[in-house]
Amino acid sequence: MKKILLLIFIMFIAALPSFSQEEEPVKIPRDENMEPDQKLIFGDFWIGPSIEAAMYNSGTFNIGGGISFGYGKGASIGLKTVYLFDNENNTNILELMFLLRFYFFGRDYCSGLFIQIMGGQSLFFRQDEMSIPTRWGIFNAGINLGWRFHIGKLFYIEPIIRAGYPYFLGFAVSCGVHF
Repeated sequence: MKKILLLIFIMFIAALPSFSQEEEPVKIPRDENMEPDQKLIFGDFWIGPSIEAAMYNSGTFNIGGGISFGYGKGASIGLKTVYLFDNENNTNILELMFLLRFYFFGRDYCSGLFIQIMGGQSLFFRQDEMSIPTRWGIFNAGINLGWRFHIGKLFYIEPIIRAGYPYFLGFAVSCGVHF
């Protein structure tokens, strides 16, 4: 299962240059009645499931899935939940995080290169019982770097690379819808 997910991720990354040659960032039009100096930062709601992998143990990736949703263009705020499995050590991890995302192309954009800061808790489960840190959770903080590709007017795909604590390194592929 892990090898199949890794193969899908590698194939997706290999296809990225074909997306980036044809696509420019999506610019959200401003309201004509708005004054030029009035800031328009928020205005795009998005939600998307994802395939996730994170290296909580040295040398092995925990693989799972998640869902995230946010609101805003140029800058977004939101929530992300990820559940990761590790069959070798019989440990499962639930990540509950707040997120803050900034797009590099400016406040009127909701696509292209972005940086995302996340913080929350990681809860650890071992087989049928909870481990001691699960009662309170372990602080989870991370930074993501990704790119949003639009497919039509409503759908998007995002490959993401992440690093943080208590995991070391991770990656994700998210696809979803934005309004």
